[in-house]
Amino acid sequence: PSDLSAMGACGPKPPLAQSGSYETDMGQEFEIVLLATDDGLPDPPAALDYVISRLPIRGGLFEEAGGAPILSVPHTLPDGASRVVYRPSWGVAGQDNFGFKANDGGTAPEGGDSNEATIAVTIASPPQGLTHAWPLDVNPGWSVEGQWAFGTPKGGGTHNKDPQAAYTGQYVYGYNLYGDYANNLSLRCLTTDAIDCSRLMRTELRFWRWLGVEAFDSATVEVSADGQNWTAVWSNQTEGVLIVDMAWSQMTLDIADVADGQPDVRIRWGMGPTDAYTTYPGWTIDDVEIWAVQSPALGDFDGDGLIDLADFAAMPECLTGPDAGPVLAGCEAFDFDADTDVDVADFAVFQEAMTQ
Repeated sequence: PSDLSAMGACGPKPPLAQSGSYETDMGQEFEIVLLATDDGLPDPPAALDYVISRLPIRGGLFEEAGGAPILSVPHTLPDGASRVVYRPSWGVAGQDNFGFKANDGGTAPEGGDSNEATIAVTIASPPQGLTHAWPLDVNPGWSVEGQWAFGTPKGGGTHNKDPQAAYTGQYVYGYNLYGDYANNLSLRCLTTDAIDCSRLMRTELRFWRWLGVEAFDSATVEVSADGQNWTAVWSNQTEGVLIVDMAWSQMTLDIADVADGQPDVRIRWGMGPTDAYTTYPGWTIDDVEIWAVQSPALGDFDGDGLIDLADFAAMPECLTGPDAGPVLAGCEAFDFDADTDVDVADFAVFQEAMTQ
């Protein structure tokens, strides 16, 4: 008989859930089909129920596209559904996973729950992009001390001299565009205006330099998140060598530890202190840039650069209610008031942002 044939020599068996591996980019949600096999028993055959048994820690799960968030386990997907949406949190990269089981409606050990299968997810950080640029075609009006100045290179000074032309365009910032820095010089800085890095991560400073500095004198690059406390990210003293550039070269400096997520970042180039002996031409800089991974603007849930009806449609599933945080993974773009929940107060601001 068919029942005996299905049972086989060992009798009915519980379902078998299948593990899987996926890859996605930071903040990019995708749908996962949960897979399991069963022997068709108990009789009559019952449809498999899929049960989320373990939640991810670097992202969130939702019942299908546009479905309800899964906040606790065990969680049985409704109506025999076998699809979930995984949404990685913004700003998080690396490895994540969650677990599920399938249930055939039987009784253990012949039926019931399957093994726990693991769905592994690799979250890749998107590449950095250009977020701020100062080509120095016009004077940005940064703060200068001592002989720092904006202008055209003069090719003056000693020891291979300053450049005779900018890297691009006509203008540069330099320390004493007409020659060398002085002996017994105290620290003199070129300092940018405030730079908004509040939506940035993996932030880098890139610029082109032509530098001449004696090993016993000091040339530095420093970064501050408040304009008061400064962190050195480069110094020729760290290398302890004489620098005599003979051509333009690009410097790339990691400033993420200071700048990431900060709204009031400043960068300064320092000339000095110097000793009482030999002098060199000092700093000449051009084409200053900030490169970083930039998170979507508040309200831009899908990261397409617009706050529109597509974002509006996504917001209800992110609502958690007042003081019901933390913000669901992937829903950070809707926490306008940064109070770690998404509620009607955020919805009101979102509506205003969308109409603007």
